[in-house]
Amino acid sequence: MYRHHPHRRSARLLLAALLAASPAATADVRIVASGPGFARLLYEGPGLDGAREVSPLTLHRFVAAALVGVPLEGEVELEVLEARAAGTVAVRGWPEDLGTEGPARLEETAILRHQRVAPLAFGPLRNEDGSVVI
Repeated sequence: MYRHHPHRRSARLLLAALLAASPAATADVRIVASGPGFARLLYEGPGLDGAREVSPLTLHRFVAAALVGVPLEGEVELEVLEARAAGTVAVRGWPEDLGTEGPARLEETAILRHQRVAPLAFGPLRNEDGSVVI
């Protein structure tokens, strides 16, 4: 829940990560609600199509990114509201260039065309045993 603090400006990014909901081959990130101080995003990733093992190259198809415009001042927070996994798979090595461990990660804010943005990354989560949650 977002609470407004008059002496502290912040923006909160709320994320409902529905990782198994989309049968499409590509990921989809949408803003489903927004208001003063918050934006609620929905990430729908591709399904596993029954796979029990995937190659490191295939993991890239489960990665997505989004930029969200935020106020020029204040803190930006990410809160994952819900995450549903499509399944757990074995991977023959973790690609070093994957760049994210999921379900979501907030990067440092940046300025793009005079607008402050918060980069978000979505992707699979690697377990200690080497399996991957998609």
